[in-house]
Amino acid sequence: MAANTKPADKTFKFAIITLVMSLIFTLTPSVEAAAMATCSGSGCEALNPNSTGCDSGASTLRSFTGTGYKVELRQAGAGTGCNTKWTRTQNTSSISLYAGARYWVHAHYLSSPAPISPLARIYTHMHWPANETYMYCGKTNTSPIGQPMTSPCQGPA
Repeated sequence: MAANTKPADKTFKFAIITLVMSLIFTLTPSVEAAAMATCSGSGCEALNPNSTGCDSGASTLRSFTGTGYKVELRQAGAGTGCNTKWTRTQNTSSISLYAGARYWVHAHYLSSPAPISPLARIYTHMHWPANETYMYCGKTNTSPIGQPMTSPCQGPA
């Protein structure tokens, strides 16, 4: 019976299969993005946004730059369910530097134990809920950075 299949029937079946497959691949990323986070809400408090997936789709609310660094106040993407904020510091220089970041609440600060390479980033732990307002700080240096750092900072955000 398959030998008697008309070319138009084969073309129609191929078109249907192609349509179904393209819909599957088009819808899959949004499902995966929402499932990436390994925590939600208060369960994200004091966890790393990078390792939990909360930084997936995150937005930069505010940022400032200095010589050799960029500091960003970040908020988790709505689809992750994290509802958190944190600070991220990036080494923007051409050499490896120590880096520090602080989200000015509780003890959410981090200094790199060794210099980080150019374009590398460090993250503070997350703070929940994201609707609270605090300052954020960060910098890079050729020497280790003591914590908790109090400048340069910006905010409240």
